[in-house]
Amino acid sequence: MRKIIKNLLLGLITILAVINYTEVFTQETDEERFPGSTKYVGDLNKRGNVKNATEAFDLLLNQRDEIKDSVVSTSFLKEKGKPDDSYAPWRANDNDKNTAWVEGAKGDGIGEKIYIKIGVTNVAKFNPWTVNFNIINGCAASERLFNLNNRVKKAKLTIYEARFVLGTASETRETDLVINNHKIIDLPDTSAAQNIQMKIPAIKSVKKIDDDTKHDFYLFMAELEILEVYKGAKYSDTCISEFNVYVGDLNKRGNVKNTAEAVDLLLNRRDEIIDSAVSTSFLKDKDKPDYYYAPWKANDNDKNTAWAEGARGDGRGEKIYIHAKYIDFFKPLTINFNLINGYAASEELFNSYNRIRKAKLTIYEIDEGPYEPDVKPKPKIVMNNHKIIDLLDTSAVQSIQMKISELKLKRTGRIGVERRQFIAELEILEVYKGTKYSNTCITEFSVEDDF
Repeated sequence: MRKIIKNLLLGLITILAVINYTEVFTQETDEERFPGSTKYVGDLNKRGNVKNATEAFDLLLNQRDEIKDSVVSTSFLKEKGKPDDSYAPWRANDNDKNTAWVEGAKGDGIGEKIYIKIGVTNVAKFNPWTVNFNIINGCAASERLFNLNNRVKKAKLTIYEARFVLGTASETRETDLVINNHKIIDLPDTSAAQNIQMKIPAIKSVKKIDDDTKHDFYLFMAELEILEVYKGAKYSDTCISEFNVYVGDLNKRGNVKNTAEAVDLLLNRRDEIIDSAVSTSFLKDKDKPDYYYAPWKANDNDKNTAWAEGARGDGRGEKIYIHAKYIDFFKPLTINFNLINGYAASEELFNSYNRIRKAKLTIYEIDEGPYEPDVKPKPKIVMNNHKIIDLLDTSAVQSIQMKISELKLKRTGRIGVERRQFIAELEILEVYKGTKYSNTCITEFSVEDDF
């Protein structure tokens, strides 16, 4: 009897523990959920109604959510019967042309602004930046909605900078905002993506780089102000479907000359996706954005996009590179690659473009040497392994394994000498011919851990 009572009590304790755990887990999930929680709706109202650039900067400096906290605005439209965040500022930075930020001011939206974080830099490591703005004008979900609502005709793009300090819970701005650069832009009345470039040649606030300034951190922010609009056929609200930013030279990343240049670019990544792949060429189609077939489209975990080489002929000899592995201490390992051949967005596109029949996969081993603060490493590069692979003519995922049995670079006895980066190079050798185009495509080329 005692044993039975004991077992019953243990069972009851277990049930209570599970109930308690479930309540705690549910409570934590609700607090973190975006959107829907009261906490987020309140924050949305603040992020969608900033009073000035300084307030916008402070909010972007401390973002919790990668997408929903990435953009703020001076107003946004609230429509009866729809969720409050239907036209929130972050809708212009969600990589979805079917959504849009819609300003919510009276009139045509002249003077309304939207702000986006460009990036963070350390003074000692700063080099001039090329900032690419991707804008999809109007409400681009359909031709009808595009024509019904206002679109931006003329705007002012301003880049701000300010110094900040890193904190344990949040970052704090230390200086007033300084205008780094600005320009007036004219936007064509089209729902196609438009690319605008601006330069950040220097950190304007830094007059001298010395021991007092070289470790300072700066954040750059962009402001787009509506100056003129194309009038909508029915509504006076001005819309922007996409307002994204990328720092870097897209042409350079898509036209590397050799392995050393590819390695240098891949080891100095700013953006997790866009900087994840480089290539010897990429296709530019006059009817599409410049980066529509960029190398990183083969490493974005999206089978509706693809890298398309841009060389003459059928792409034989063209190469794409990705970061494959980083290790602190060596032991024999296997790197698993996943590849989706061709342009797999549809059967028609798959058949229209070339696919890879045979390729050479090479793994390069890189030793960056010991870490030295504020000093750019000069890596040693050597081929570790390679093999010829035959790929099936299918849009299904194909797996390739490569073994790293030993390190090729000699150990010198320095601390951390076994730290290695591994870069993968895929070279096109033979292709399956497309029915319409001669460009060879890869929809996905990634390491399994990241796929």
